[in-house]
Amino acid sequence: MAEPTSSGNWQQVFALFERWVEAEPAQRDAELARIAADHPALLPRLTALIRSDDEARAQGFMEPAPDAGPAPPGLVAGARLGPWALIEPIASGGMGQVWLASRADGLYQGRAAIKCLHSTRRDAAADARFAREGEFLARLGHPHIAQLLDAGVTAEGIRYLVLEYVQGERIDHWSDGRALSIVDRLQLFVQVCDAVAYAHAHLVVHRDLKPANILVTAEGHVKLLDFGVAKLLVDGHGASDLTHLASAGLTPEYASPEQITAAPITTATDVYSLGVLLFGLLSGQRPYGSATSTPAQLARDIVESDPRPLPLAAREADDAAEAAARRGLDPQRLQQALRGDLEHIVARALQKQPEHRYASAQALADDIRRHLRHEPVSAQAPSWRYQAGKFVRRHRVAVLAAAVVSVAVVGGSGMALWQAAQARQQAMLAQNEASKATAIKDFLLGVFNTAQTGDAKTAEAADTPVRKLLTDSGKKLLADKALPPAVRLELLTTVMKLLYDLNLLEEAIELDREVVRLAVAVHGAESRQALEASVTSARQQRTMGRPDESEAILAQAVATMERTGQSALPAYPLALYELGVITLRRGELDRALDQLKRSTAAFEAHAPLDGNRSTAHRWLGTTYEQMERFDQAQAQYQRALELAEKMSDLRLYNVGGAQYAIGNGLLLSGHFAQAVPHLSASIDAAAATSGSEHPNTWKGRVLLARAQHQLGQTEQATSTIRAALAAGERDPATMLGNLTDVARLAQATAALDEGDLPTAREGARALVARYGQSPTPALAARLVLMAECELLAGDATATLASVARALPIIDKRFGADSLPGKHARLMRAEALSNAADANGNPNPEAARDAYLEVLARAKADTGDGREPPPTLTWLRARARIGLARLAGRTDAAQAVQLAREAASALGSSTVRRDRVALAAARLIEGRALAAQGRPAESRKAMASAVALLQSTQAPNSPRLAAARRALD
Repeated sequence: MAEPTSSGNWQQVFALFERWVEAEPAQRDAELARIAADHPALLPRLTALIRSDDEARAQGFMEPAPDAGPAPPGLVAGARLGPWALIEPIASGGMGQVWLASRADGLYQGRAAIKCLHSTRRDAAADARFAREGEFLARLGHPHIAQLLDAGVTAEGIRYLVLEYVQGERIDHWSDGRALSIVDRLQLFVQVCDAVAYAHAHLVVHRDLKPANILVTAEGHVKLLDFGVAKLLVDGHGASDLTHLASAGLTPEYASPEQITAAPITTATDVYSLGVLLFGLLSGQRPYGSATSTPAQLARDIVESDPRPLPLAAREADDAAEAAARRGLDPQRLQQALRGDLEHIVARALQKQPEHRYASAQALADDIRRHLRHEPVSAQAPSWRYQAGKFVRRHRVAVLAAAVVSVAVVGGSGMALWQAAQARQQAMLAQNEASKATAIKDFLLGVFNTAQTGDAKTAEAADTPVRKLLTDSGKKLLADKALPPAVRLELLTTVMKLLYDLNLLEEAIELDREVVRLAVAVHGAESRQALEASVTSARQQRTMGRPDESEAILAQAVATMERTGQSALPAYPLALYELGVITLRRGELDRALDQLKRSTAAFEAHAPLDGNRSTAHRWLGTTYEQMERFDQAQAQYQRALELAEKMSDLRLYNVGGAQYAIGNGLLLSGHFAQAVPHLSASIDAAAATSGSEHPNTWKGRVLLARAQHQLGQTEQATSTIRAALAAGERDPATMLGNLTDVARLAQATAALDEGDLPTAREGARALVARYGQSPTPALAARLVLMAECELLAGDATATLASVARALPIIDKRFGADSLPGKHARLMRAEALSNAADANGNPNPEAARDAYLEVLARAKADTGDGREPPPTLTWLRARARIGLARLAGRTDAAQAVQLAREAASALGSSTVRRDRVALAAARLIEGRALAAQGRPAESRKAMASAVALLQSTQAPNSPRLAAARRALD
């Protein structure tokens, strides 16, 4: 099969193979001789097929992977592969041996599954491609894909892959063991499709989708293993196709026709394998072959034969009753369930020609979702009868009611007519009550839901008599117990939502409690309405600064939805996203990442048009950003923006939120000029949806002011921050990170950059006191700000004390190689450089070591040739300046060199903090030049430092005063 052939030739070869294999073993040589005489041109291909068949069977074709066998040479428990230590072998198969491993370098604790591959062709080009592909695959980040963490080669030449360790059960066993219904299996399968579609969007094809590579966790979340690993194993060493499929860890029973015939592999290959997987999940059978099929016979069926129809496979199965029972049905009902849509969907996915299959895994998932919603699917012919049947399924109650009335009228019975009239009258009364509530709700939302309309005039509603109207309405609804409970619940919910949207938090709290109570009373504690009300209430608890109460409510709601099978409710991904926000703000990044990944996956699966979906992606981006995985953060922000642009619900609000997140990320990494347009767009959107005086609008203005201040627009930035502080006094939100906190941080940071020490110090101390109740990353950041202030004041002891409090938090949450970790270490180095030991002498060695820690490799160093973020460049320039200061005590020439290296790194930047650092470099250079006896050059460097500081510093700046003294 190594050489291309026509399909006609292959059909002849397969037919001859059948003739040979059906002969008695003792007669096969004679049969082969007859074939050689009759078809000499086809003999080489036939013998290659026979050889491949023998080799594939010898390698355990269609057999489950054996238990872990002897370890390859050099691999024993305790052996190190990079930063990982092997614990024990947990599996082995066609690819090699799989070991459980733990992180052993002390940076963090964690487990991984390490695949140690069987020997493959080794040369420099193959190793380079292996490393390149491994690095690319490691960038895949999806909640349903087990991430490839690393790839390498041992000293003994064994290639290995480090993958996320997943505790789960293969999807078919998990589904059968829990007797999942057809609907539940489809919903699980959609998760698989979503993960495959994500990988395809990143140009990665799995090539070996099968149940053993798809695990389901105890929580019911799918995890795909070995994504793209098959490609890493293809070295082009010329093996025959069946042998190659086995040796590369591929599974022929799930292989596509193009994999069998060595045709080009595309995303359609995975669509085909998904079809085989779906066939098995639904029927418990395979579309081709049997337990007695030889490898070549199965290959021929895949290439030439039509798959069995799905219902027929379920009917003809040897264990049809057992298979049906595992799906909660009897055999007849299972066959009925598999007819129609599902039969057509599977058949389309299993088309021989790739262009006849679904265009993508996403298209396959979309058809499954349409089937679950009782909508027409693209795989089914759109006849009138078919379309009408789908309409009836979607609107079953209304159609049934119409049918009852029709029968009564046609029957001509006076009693039937009277009964129909009575039923119609009762229905109209109930409908009128519901219609009144719905009409009032729709009217109010149409007037005040500014997040949808983007009307700046209605966004000012909080400043008009409407505020009083809403609060009075809420009070009346609380007091009026005469309304039907269901109608009262609907109206209370609407007024409460409007109060929250207008930031009238205190006015909404009492309504919130009553809504939860009513929802439980009317619909039950585990009803959709009660769960949605609880999640809404929890969101407001977080806004009011009560995260612990919020988390408890959310955790209970999530557990209830999972236990009662209501994970498809929109409240489920919303609750996960809220939990992720709370966890993120506590600094538990790994846990937050898991919750937010689950949230975005659940939104995509069950509530793709929910306006909160964009927000969940935004917070997922923020989590990646705090992990300094900047590429993944920006990808999530862009995804949030794309989703927001496509949605009618909360469109402008979410566009503004995504622009805010993008701008904030650019601000933190030091791309100040690039942040400005995004922050400006976020302010416009917030003003249009929430009002010009809403805290969200002011927070955007504050971030823009921080960027403007760094870009030299001092007066405009200072004025904005001052106005934001005044607006913060009117903000009812008391949570950490409210408008006052944001504005105070901006004021202290700007004052520090200008050298206005009293203002900076006062603001930093107030922020540390405000955040000092728990060891969170926010507290650590403010402690580092405090350390900068104490350093400017010349108080080394206080600087070291602040750093000592901040570093354990930073190292635990972010790592020593993070940007916050580098910044804190820079403060420690500066303080040690300025401090004196008991004899009054400087302590240069400790300071030098701390500076070198700043210069060491950082998490933000991508290693792919791209420039590090400006913030890291700035920190390292300051570290070189510190080393130059130390060198100036003993080696003036080295001091000059280090100072100039720092200046070169800063370049001609117009950013304020860079210019302040550049001034420090020039000052050190000037002093070192003076020590070398070069007064003219020294004075020029110092004059340059003074000029830089005069353009960036306040008149009372200690930096400016020190530079002037040095020049004089």
